[in-house]
Amino acid sequence: MILSRRDGQTPPPDPDPWLTAGEVAELLRVSPATVYRLVDARELQSKRIRRSVRIRRSWVTAYLRANQVTELPVTPPDGQPRPPPGARDHRHVGQGPGLA
Repeated sequence: MILSRRDGQTPPPDPDPWLTAGEVAELLRVSPATVYRLVDARELQSKRIRRSVRIRRSWVTAYLRANQVTELPVTPPDGQPRPPPGARDHRHVGQGPGLA
């Protein structure tokens, strides 16, 4: 719902909008439960409105800056390439004691 001013003009968009936990989860590519855990642990600033949680976009940006990974490993410790995001990893299927 977009509120309009009395003069009939639409107000300008908020430069720092309030986001739901679900919207933050989409931005961070994590589950909403992870966002709630960050909020409960006070790692991610938020405001509670009754049972709802709202988070400013700038607070998400601040969290990302404070928790930025400075260096990612080129290959995982096991030396095996990682599957693309969303793909299932079938490297271990059928391997192991008695399954060869």
